[in-house]
Amino acid sequence: MKSLVGIVAWILRDFGPLLVFYVTNHLFGFVPAIIVTVLWSVAEVTIVRLRKQTVTAFLKFSITVTLLFGVVDLYFKGPFLFRYEAVLSNVVTGVFFGLTLRGDKSIIQEFAERRAVATGKSVPINPDTIQYFRLCSGVWTVYFFLKAAVYAWIAHRYELETALAIRLVVGNVTFYALLFTSIFLARPIILLLRRLGLAPSTRGQPATPSR
Repeated sequence: MKSLVGIVAWILRDFGPLLVFYVTNHLFGFVPAIIVTVLWSVAEVTIVRLRKQTVTAFLKFSITVTLLFGVVDLYFKGPFLFRYEAVLSNVVTGVFFGLTLRGDKSIIQEFAERRAVATGKSVPINPDTIQYFRLCSGVWTVYFFLKAAVYAWIAHRYELETALAIRLVVGNVTFYALLFTSIFLARPIILLLRRLGLAPSTRGQPATPSR
């Protein structure tokens, strides 16, 4: 129960602005959604600061993207970006994931550490796992750009309703497949890198022959 509460708190903290915007927009419209999202974001950042915690990179990204697309849609008085909004959001997300590779900590490592805190389970931080987190972040970066390209082709090729249906299937299947791989196959992948001599702890050593 405690771990479940921690996970919910983690989701609300990092994904709160996005969730608040979409729920409020669905129920009450654009203007209330933007107002509520701004209030939520200010409150959330204030609470984080009062607790002397760090505002995560993804929370900043979540707030920025939500307000950016919300304001653009509001400015044009309707879902101007509706057909291509998923394309743009995937491009922006891909850029964000890619930029974290330039820092000391990739976005996947940050997610893993925060998920560990939420669930009360420790995550081993060593050169091999750090390399895996960076590799995984790179894969997600490529995934978002590829998905943006596929979404753009779908939006151009099909009518809106058909495009939305195809996008829903393609997006969900690929996203959850990659998410499952990233979380539940992390250890086998790290072990494979070690066997191939590609992990930091085994780099330069001959690969372990298969049996």
